[in-house]
Amino acid sequence: MLIEIRLLGGFSARRGGKEIPPSAFRQRLTRNLVQVLLTRRGEFVPRETLTEALWPRRAPADPAANLRVLVNLARRAFGDPDLLLNRRGGYSFAGSGDCVVDAEVFLGRVKAGHREMAAGQPSAALREFQAALDLWGGEPLAENAHADWAQEYRNRLGRAHGQALEAAGAAALALRHIEAALSMAELAVARDPLKESGQLLLVHALAAAGDVAGALASLDAFRRRFAEELGIDLSPEAAALQARLLRREPLGPVIARRPSVARGLAVFEELPFVGREQELATILFALSGASPSTVVVSGIAGVGKSRLLSEVATRSVVPVIAARAFLPERDDAWALARSLLREALAMDYQAAGALPDRPAQALAQLVPELEDLRPLRASSLDPESRRALALKGSALLMWALGAQGTLVVVDDLQWADGSSLDLLGLIIRRAPIQMVLAYRPEEVDKTGSVAGFLSQLPALGRHVTTVALEPLRPEAISELVPDEELAAVISEATDRTPHALGELIRALAREGSIQSDEKGRWRARRGDAATRAREVAMAGQARAVQRRAPVLPPGVHRLLLLLALLGREAPARLLARASDASQAEVLADLDAASRAGLVRLGEKGWAVAHDLIGEALAENLMPIDRAQLHEALAAALSAEDEDASEIAPHPEAAGDTEAAARAFARAGASGSTASPEARPSGLPSGGCA
Repeated sequence: MLIEIRLLGGFSARRGGKEIPPSAFRQRLTRNLVQVLLTRRGEFVPRETLTEALWPRRAPADPAANLRVLVNLARRAFGDPDLLLNRRGGYSFAGSGDCVVDAEVFLGRVKAGHREMAAGQPSAALREFQAALDLWGGEPLAENAHADWAQEYRNRLGRAHGQALEAAGAAALALRHIEAALSMAELAVARDPLKESGQLLLVHALAAAGDVAGALASLDAFRRRFAEELGIDLSPEAAALQARLLRREPLGPVIARRPSVARGLAVFEELPFVGREQELATILFALSGASPSTVVVSGIAGVGKSRLLSEVATRSVVPVIAARAFLPERDDAWALARSLLREALAMDYQAAGALPDRPAQALAQLVPELEDLRPLRASSLDPESRRALALKGSALLMWALGAQGTLVVVDDLQWADGSSLDLLGLIIRRAPIQMVLAYRPEEVDKTGSVAGFLSQLPALGRHVTTVALEPLRPEAISELVPDEELAAVISEATDRTPHALGELIRALAREGSIQSDEKGRWRARRGDAATRAREVAMAGQARAVQRRAPVLPPGVHRLLLLLALLGREAPARLLARASDASQAEVLADLDAASRAGLVRLGEKGWAVAHDLIGEALAENLMPIDRAQLHEALAAALSAEDEDASEIAPHPEAAGDTEAAARAFARAGASGSTASPEARPSGLPSGGCA
């Protein structure tokens, strides 16, 4: 059965046209192992090289054993033991034709396009280059953009992408497809503003479109940047081109002047990390002490907490265990803890072998893969004993890892379940682990378990540093938008949160009002850019999202609404059931939504790119449409045998009170909805022996 793996725009895998859910790989490190091997597909990769790539900060006690576990998890996820091959001292990813990798197909298409151009076949070349560019779903190996092992492969693909854009533009120009040539040239320049070949292609395309003045202005602006950035002048070829333009010598047939907005202008992906240097320094300083400390980051939705946590993790000098809570799982006991424990085990699987039998048995019910790591005897435990032993086993595991230096990062703490809060409190009290927690104050019930947990943090015996994120200062916005008038309008017309700025810049870039410069900053491209910024900002973030979603195909729009109402990451299989569509159709629609920046692929599946996007999409739903979507989600969750506590709210929202009552009853009977006694609001009742 054909397996397709995607490395462009984020890692994902499909078997026979159906998604292999991210959760099938169990841990982030399993996916990373696959990606490392794919960057050298068909080659033998020594165990030492893999160990350095996967555990750059600290190798586990027995790297060979840990690699064996990861390889087995990957084989199990793919359903094909022959994909990952082992030799004495290392592994390789098979070069079989039964497995197709999008990055390899991309490179092959680019090579074929160059071959057709060399043969004087611009039409065939353009087809090949366009096919390659259609595969480009985003930056390669995006999950590991900062990893040392990924840089060579990322650079190779990045160079090929730039070459494909330029060559496609040249082929389109040779065929007199001027608009296509302009689009490709602008994208090439946006990708590498100081590369002369792309700039000259843009000048040729502008001149071919009849915009000689624009061509001269573009060339002159590039000449100035070239001199300022590199201290050198343009090449003789560029100087000769400028002279020909000044003499009004035709470079090709003059056609109608191009529209004011060109197709394919540089796409906005995400804001650079600006305006948070002081907060980042505060957190890193708090974590640098000899004694373990806790940092609590707070801020409203969209203010940039997740991005700040990502930067903290990137700069950490010790291994990081990261997880996040989800709103629909806040009554699902151990939901957050389960994610933390899986990531913790992946750091060093040998730590599981040191656990006493009874705590290990209780823990295996939360993390079944523990049984793959050590033999466990069957045992019958009552719920309270199992819970106490699971807490004890979790704390012992985290203690073993923390003794060597570890950072735990938890996002969206406001939605954490009671049992997970107990575990976090136990870790803070007993384990030598640094911890960073982020939450939204506006989402915390003042009488709930999260509020109780936060209020008692100072009593847990370690220093607590609080960091409250505010909207970005105007100076930070000026770093993103150097045009004074445009920056002032953006500062005044938005709430200055990174999410609001991102939505505004995305909208302005799409319509061609602004464009990125050689430093990745956004400058006015049209004279009315400031006016358009004010108009778009006044329309609001929600309307910007609402305008962006409906222009996508109906299937994509429905998927976005389903994800918005679901409120958590979900595999394509579940979404296909709820959409009454095939997985192939759903995956194609998810790809389209991902390219539009509306969804992301996370640890457990697909989700809206930001909770605020979900809220905006659901805001204007008609009651009958909302009820139908909730009904579809209830049916899909039931068919997938999901937890009754998650199913219950959907028939309730759909107006089916009887079905909701039955689901809540099942949840109560199974214990999946934690009772108040099982969800204490403060410190853990259990201890760590």
